[in-house]
Amino acid sequence: MLPNKSIQKHKGHTPNRKGKPAHKKGGTYNFSGERDWHWMYTLMIIGIFLCVFTLAFVGHYTLVSKIFLSKVLAFVCFIGLLIPHRLYIRWFGANRWDALFFNLFAVGPLLFSSMMWLNFSIRTSSQQMVHEVVESYVVREDYPGTEWLIFHFKDSVLFEDEYLRRFELTEENVHYLRGRKVQYEIATGLLGYDIMVEREVLME
Repeated sequence: MLPNKSIQKHKGHTPNRKGKPAHKKGGTYNFSGERDWHWMYTLMIIGIFLCVFTLAFVGHYTLVSKIFLSKVLAFVCFIGLLIPHRLYIRWFGANRWDALFFNLFAVGPLLFSSMMWLNFSIRTSSQQMVHEVVESYVVREDYPGTEWLIFHFKDSVLFEDEYLRRFELTEENVHYLRGRKVQYEIATGLLGYDIMVEREVLME
């Protein structure tokens, strides 16, 4: 008679009847008892990089304060936490920390980036605005050796938005030093927030 073989159970791992790793509160585990890479983590990485790129590019042309953008980002990051945790376990096999990080680094950044690109890409109307220059000066950066021409407008228009009044000086646009006015083309995005479409330095 063959001896009875004891069945050893791996802690944190319970295979189902089809021989596949089971979902537990801590996520998905393989047969060695080690946790598998969850698709949530991939979305977190994508969300972080996309959000940074969106803020650097689209945020540069969206005419809203950085504080307002921070509030919107914080809101969409935490709104998903209103979903009961048991649903995260049932749908995704995620624990509490997974649910928190998934909302902070995936759902929030991806939703925020989608809203920013939607407002930037679809425009409802546009108008041109001309501001008179009252003062200008040049700032030189030691690294990488870039020179910036910064304008100050009458009545302190766009005073808090220096990046809109700043132009990189090159050999092709050195005549900007004689600029008297700056013309902006401002468009309204689909979500109602203004976007700077184009700007031009006028000599007269």
